[in-house]
Amino acid sequence: MKGDGLTADGESSWARYKAVLRSPKIWSTGIAIGFQNAARYGLLIWVPVHFLGSDWKTADTGISPIWISVALPVGMAVGALTNGTISDKLFGSRRDRPIALFMVLGAVSAMAMHLLPLGPVAGIVVLFLTGFFVYGPQSSFWALCPDIAGKKMAGTATGIVNFFSYLFAGAAEPLIGGLMDSTGQTGLIFPIVAVSCVCSTLAALTIRR
Repeated sequence: MKGDGLTADGESSWARYKAVLRSPKIWSTGIAIGFQNAARYGLLIWVPVHFLGSDWKTADTGISPIWISVALPVGMAVGALTNGTISDKLFGSRRDRPIALFMVLGAVSAMAMHLLPLGPVAGIVVLFLTGFFVYGPQSSFWALCPDIAGKKMAGTATGIVNFFSYLFAGAAEPLIGGLMDSTGQTGLIFPIVAVSCVCSTLAALTIRR
């Protein structure tokens, strides 16, 4: 993915921000990572609450609390490592396609957690896969910044994309928390994550080489 002809030579910081923000690809990338990050934080915050609640030491889930707390972040770590490699090896360093692929599979995994009668072992496996697919595209998102803005604008582009990622996460979590309080159904986190993944996919598909 080639840069958009942006240049930082002799420009002020504000001029660089304006130059980067003129790129539609930056907006697409920011929106895509924003929904991805909302899904990521939704999982990290609400999965322990859903499975373990406040009585996590004595909760009878059929699964060790250790496995519940480990499966998700380990899946996320492995997913980030894998997605970057896939984008380079299978997609010729094109980032939008592995992002969209993982987000679709993240939505499928999240809905499997919500809908299927999973036993302890299967539940841990699917939880691992949910973290794997939802967080995996992070590595490709950051690689998009120099691809889109060029090396001289890469820092500015990364800052803008990072702004989007936490803006969406910060806006989503109070809304999710309010929904959980009003319904008392913490299992709703999985369809919420699935919807966020689909929105991220749609935004990623507008990023072009």
